[in-house]
Amino acid sequence: MVEIIKEKKAIAIAVIAILLIAILLPLARCSSLSQVENEETASENDPTLSVVIPDDEEAVEVEQAIAISERQSEIISAYGSDEVELLGLLKANVWTANKDTNTIRFEENAYTESANNNSTTTSFAICGIESNTETLSGVNGESETTEDTTVTLMYEDGSYGLMHVKLIQSSSSPNPELTVNSSDFSKSKSYIRTKAANGLNVEGLNEEVKALIKNKTTELDEFLTEYCSIYYPTASVATWDQKVEANYNSNIVEMSFTLNNLGTSRIAVTYDLTYGEFGVGGM
Repeated sequence: MVEIIKEKKAIAIAVIAILLIAILLPLARCSSLSQVENEETASENDPTLSVVIPDDEEAVEVEQAIAISERQSEIISAYGSDEVELLGLLKANVWTANKDTNTIRFEENAYTESANNNSTTTSFAICGIESNTETLSGVNGESETTEDTTVTLMYEDGSYGLMHVKLIQSSSSPNPELTVNSSDFSKSKSYIRTKAANGLNVEGLNEEVKALIKNKTTELDEFLTEYCSIYYPTASVATWDQKVEANYNSNIVEMSFTLNNLGTSRIAVTYDLTYGEFGVGGM
């Protein structure tokens, strides 16, 4: 009788154990699945886990990518010296409007206008260039020369537009006025040149010529940078020709430089010992 009771207890315990396993196993599985689902949801909601951030170089490449049409590309690939020089002029200078709050920056095949922390970029190809020069003279001997260059542009959508680059040189002012304008510009219709965009490297000066200009090499760099950005915009280096003349009657030092622009131009620079100013000479 005792043995029968023991057997019944053993069977009951076994049944209870099986029931517990049957109940707990699904609960454990559900808990595991719930944890996986929570992790997946967190992964989707957490941007640090799902966004791949490119390195700086890749970001710059994406930012600088400018869409141009196949026709624009064909025109650009056929540029001659006139187009290259004009682009050099546009790229070599800083252009502003509205008291310097609006700017336009030119690149090889596009310009970017900026105002109020908002920028728009427009691609273009130069289809034609036509220049006209007019000189006006006054009764007192003063004169003003205006060179107006009309540029025909093709935009990405195949439409055309005109851009005018105007250079005004007056005998009453040592500084020329340079503007660029177009009815297609979106931020301002006209921009004025304010300064050179990049520096020009001056090379080859020896200690003798440095002494003659009173070691004003920084001022010489600035003068050549400003001058060349307008008249020789594709130049980036000015090399001294190892020629210098000092006229102590007129207190003028004159030296010549060769530029690395398309035409390998040669220019003469003067230094006034009396006033400490640089200018352009005729050596």
